[in-house]
Amino acid sequence: MPRTPPDPADKAFRHAVRLLRARARSTTELRERLAAHPPHAVDHALRRLVEARLVDDAALARDLTERDLAHGRSRRMTTARLRTRGLEPHDAAPTGAGPADPGHSDAALALAAARQVARRLPASLAPEARWRRLLGALARLGHEPDAAHDAARAVLGDPPCPDTD
Repeated sequence: MPRTPPDPADKAFRHAVRLLRARARSTTELRERLAAHPPHAVDHALRRLVEARLVDDAALARDLTERDLAHGRSRRMTTARLRTRGLEPHDAAPTGAGPADPGHSDAALALAAARQVARRLPASLAPEARWRRLLGALARLGHEPDAAHDAARAVLGDPPCPDTD
């Protein structure tokens, strides 16, 4: 009895499930990774994954946003990171933790991040070095220079004056 070839939609579905075992992915990411399969098979597989609640873009956006904000990233960086994964910031809004949430102003996020970073700085560092490291860390987290400077001032006090001797 001859074997029937596997259904392309089933093949795409199994491939997607293997991808989801590694980490949660958006529909956009899955569509890109499943590009080798016929488009109709990918559409069918994605529909099955959504119906089975194995893929939920809104929940993924909320989780990523909450994680980014907890790690001290700026709203701007969080939004950019969502978009690279094919997600929109408004998908994260229902929990109130979305990047557009007014409770997470740029200044408040920068201040929280500055406090986190400052706690990890060695106490033996010179004040200039503490300022440099804190401002650098806030910049890497995507905070605007003004917000980073204000947060550093709130956490470390006034910036040290360089010696002019």
